[in-house]
Amino acid sequence: MTGDSDGTSIKTVKTDLLARLDRLPFSPFHRKVLLVLTAAYFLDGLESTLYGGVLAVVAKVFKITSIESTLGLVLFLVGAAIGAELFGVLADVLGRKRLFMTTILIYGLFTALSAVSFSFISLTVFRFLTGVGIGGEYGAVNSALQEFVPPKERGKWLGFIVGVGWDVGTVIASLLSYFAISRLPISIGWRVAFLLGAILAVFVWFIRRSIPESPRWLLSKGRYNEAEQVVRSVEDLVKNQLGITELPQAQPEDVVIASPRGWTVAKKVFTLYPRRAISAVILNFSETWPYYTAFTLIPVFLTSLHVPATVIPLYLVPVTALGAVGAFVIPYLADKVGRRPMAVVAYAVGGLLGLLMAYLYYIKALNLAGLIGMLALTYFFVYAAADILYVMIPEVFPTQLRAAAVGTAVSLGRLGGIIGAFVMPYILVSFKPLPYAALIAFTLMAVIMIIGAIAGVLIGVEGKGKSLEELSTYK
Repeated sequence: MTGDSDGTSIKTVKTDLLARLDRLPFSPFHRKVLLVLTAAYFLDGLESTLYGGVLAVVAKVFKITSIESTLGLVLFLVGAAIGAELFGVLADVLGRKRLFMTTILIYGLFTALSAVSFSFISLTVFRFLTGVGIGGEYGAVNSALQEFVPPKERGKWLGFIVGVGWDVGTVIASLLSYFAISRLPISIGWRVAFLLGAILAVFVWFIRRSIPESPRWLLSKGRYNEAEQVVRSVEDLVKNQLGITELPQAQPEDVVIASPRGWTVAKKVFTLYPRRAISAVILNFSETWPYYTAFTLIPVFLTSLHVPATVIPLYLVPVTALGAVGAFVIPYLADKVGRRPMAVVAYAVGGLLGLLMAYLYYIKALNLAGLIGMLALTYFFVYAAADILYVMIPEVFPTQLRAAAVGTAVSLGRLGGIIGAFVMPYILVSFKPLPYAALIAFTLMAVIMIIGAIAGVLIGVEGKGKSLEELSTYK
């Protein structure tokens, strides 16, 4: 046993527990873990898009300008950044399950309160606290997903389910906000839309109770007997579900047991893995900028083409739907070709397509159908960038730092969405005419996404087909 300067004990044990977990064939158990935990992404996509869809109506109800109404989105992102860092660290200290059960309740409570907001100030406060809950989901959920899914399936299934969860959330939000604000009185339609998230949160909380604690986290805390019980119960369940009696042999391997204390966890993300940590933040920043700011820009573009505010959410459906298709393609290729090549493709092509769209809009070569088509194609790659992002980042950090690393990347990376949500409206107000402002805004987006493509190369670790222990050793 050894230690380091902060008093963290470090030792290596030989065990077959994690090899036994990794050799399991993909089963209904794994599908359940994926579907139940990735509800976090569904709800994030739902909330982010939902607010964009009802933005114009909220502005009317509370008698504020469209630019002022974006404050709700900005504070949602600020809350998500704080929640990601806080609960990411706690997930490494207290456990994955304890945290993903807590954060879903925080989200559900404050999205329900958003639905009964009595003023714009109260709405922005509740959106901020809703963001804390959503951001808090990322560390625990990403870590648990990485730690349960077999290595050969990790890129495909995590990217696919995460992407589809997020993108299906955006599609449903687009449809929900359209029907809520077009079929119901203006004063209650947007409230009904927010209430759906709270109902879903309660449903998800009940199902999550059956998901076990991560054996990798238990082992990292030296809780060998509990880790053994979880692995044995999962093995029995998988054999029963697949109708098999024997599993492939698993060889014991050296596993590092190290548990940094408290906020030391967050510090070690950068001190031990500076290159990976910086690249992870850049990847997140350069993806959240175009993703979140899109839903402040798109309504402005559509309004300029004389689309009524109540119909705008309907026009978001093909954009978000093609984004969901990207979640089928990029994660599949990530397990075949590799994480880093697909990250470069998603970020670089997404940025360049956005620039092309803005130029065509600037020279008045796009009508309404053309604009929707170009937006949809652009966001096929923008959403794909998010899919590959949440495969790459968690797998390159060790178990004892994984949730904190994800939380830190999400927390600092959300600055992209926060800054973009301020900068983009400023560009639209400051530069005239609108097509010229759009050209500037999307040129900036293209530059930021290409920086993300470079970070995809600099991440330095290719995770295709490798175990988490191969990818991330404590050093």
